[in-house]
Amino acid sequence: MRRTRGFSLIELLISLVLAALLMIAVMVALDMGFRAYRASAEQVSAGVQGRIIIERLQAMVRGGVDFGPLPSSPSETSIESDCLAIQMPEGDWVTLAWDATTSELTWTGTDGTHALLEGVTQALDSGGTLQPFRLDFHDGRWLMNATMDLVVEPELVTGLDLEGDQTPPLRFTGSARPRIAAWEGR
Repeated sequence: MRRTRGFSLIELLISLVLAALLMIAVMVALDMGFRAYRASAEQVSAGVQGRIIIERLQAMVRGGVDFGPLPSSPSETSIESDCLAIQMPEGDWVTLAWDATTSELTWTGTDGTHALLEGVTQALDSGGTLQPFRLDFHDGRWLMNATMDLVVEPELVTGLDLEGDQTPPLRFTGSARPRIAAWEGR
């Protein structure tokens, strides 16, 4: 009579432990991959939104007919502001404002106020903050150039070791001159 020998109980337990450790390692690697994907997707999404908003603001400045806020005196040629008011050709006013308490860029028009972009912190690496709008005027009244400078913090995924402690802020800048200023040769 021939006896075939199978695996002992200890050999089975060792193989189960090794398989479990291998599965845990695979699951940890997958989790880190999903977290890295989410972080990069959020950063890309914030980047696309920021670029679209800057381009739209530039188009609005180019097509606007009047602007605010105005400098406090006619001799003042440049101001930095947390808001920009634009009168559109049809006469409606649109106001873009940065709310530091909610970290939002808001849009106020005839239909009310809406959040345009979230995560706008305006925090610089040097520790200070900057205003999102720089307006250059001629004779203290006529807008010659508007510069938009937005610093946006993309949503952070906590505990992600692959990306470091934090995702760096995104900075979007754009500048536009109203067509009316170009046409009138100001």
